[in-house]
Amino acid sequence: MAKPVQKILVIKHNDIGEFIHSIGAFSAIRKKHSKASITLLTTKKLAELAALTGFFDKIWVDDIPEFWNISAIISMSKKLSGQKFDMIYDLERSFRSNMYFRIMGRKKPNWSGAIGWCSHPYIPPRRKYMHIVDRNFNQLAAAGIKRVPESDISWLTGDISKFKLPQNFVIIAPGLVKGGEKESDSFAELAEWFAKEGVTPVFIGSRGEKYAVESVIDKCKGAKVINLAGKAGFAEVAEMARGAIVAVGGDSDMMYVAAATYCPTVMILPSNSKSYYKIPFGEYVEIISKQDMQDLDLEEVTDAIDAVLPPETLDSTEKQPKTQQS
Repeated sequence: MAKPVQKILVIKHNDIGEFIHSIGAFSAIRKKHSKASITLLTTKKLAELAALTGFFDKIWVDDIPEFWNISAIISMSKKLSGQKFDMIYDLERSFRSNMYFRIMGRKKPNWSGAIGWCSHPYIPPRRKYMHIVDRNFNQLAAAGIKRVPESDISWLTGDISKFKLPQNFVIIAPGLVKGGEKESDSFAELAEWFAKEGVTPVFIGSRGEKYAVESVIDKCKGAKVINLAGKAGFAEVAEMARGAIVAVGGDSDMMYVAAATYCPTVMILPSNSKSYYKIPFGEYVEIISKQDMQDLDLEEVTDAIDAVLPPETLDSTEKQPKTQQS
């Protein structure tokens, strides 16, 4: 008889976009090992969000040592080895997590990851160009988990009453606005356009994006906007997105949260962005790809907004905001 799997480790660091796209994989692992104790190794930034999913019994924070910090990598490897996990799902598939496996000693646990000589190897061709959802699906299939649901963040809810949002509003998340003044001007023009349509632009962003968002708002010519950058966390943004008419923005963590609620979404990315492997997808999502973000045009953005919205959504401010459900 095979030894029952009692202790499992899942490794997933990285950013919020990858994490959200991996929630379906977390769910599949929990369903496969319903009676096991499952620990997640992740970053401090994602630990609180991970705890809210309900899929993990323990959350470990990894300081993510640099690849040259061998002593720290060895220390983490020893910690993992000492726990005697029955199975480790490495959904990070990075050089660092591979090093954890290599240094764990001769008696290694069952391991699903991007190492050819582990118990459940998955090394996809051109993996850097494969979407994270496909990578997770194929990796878990190789480990015997054949069904992976779509990521569902219905559990992520927050109290937004304190923000006193109007009935009709849109979300704008410019991100760090790396495209210079022209890109910043375009987001300001977009906010003004929304205001003329009778809806209130609500700007969001992380604390690190706060000043970039403020630089955009400073350019808004008389348009009434609400600035929640640095004030609304992941849970509040998810709740806002469920009531927003549309969310428009750049490569911002908050855009991945908004899109995961099935809020109509327009994301603007440079054509050379490294984020295409984790972009939101679906009929309610439009991606604008620009070789030069300085060329971002307001009409191009409004056309994309029209493409994801139900007909005549912006024609009347008396209607309730519409969102799409899965």
